Amino acid sequence: MIPAVTLGAAALLAALLGGTALARWWAIPAPAGRRHRRTGPPLPPPVEALDKVAFRCPAENRVTVHARARIVRQLICLDCRNTTPDPLRNREGAQ
Repeated sequence: MIPAVTLGAAALLAALLGGTALARWWAIPAPAGRRHRRTGPPLPPPVEALDKVAFRCPAENRVTVHARARIVRQLICLDCRNTTPDPLRNREGAQ
């Protein structure tokens, strides 16, 4: 009885393996070619697209280069990645 169960399990596993291989072959997408690629000049890296400003980093206690986040209006230190509130926003809110 045990050899019959073993042979049945082996046949089932072989059928599942063959079905998986067939399903993977069937579902392979066709190559898209160049139609989905962007044409024109390449975009700058994300950090290069941000406004950069020299500002004092409170975490490092020195002047470093910061990038200005446009949505939350914070300065992000490019050395330590800590955030600093934007001083321009504080001046505009006081007026």
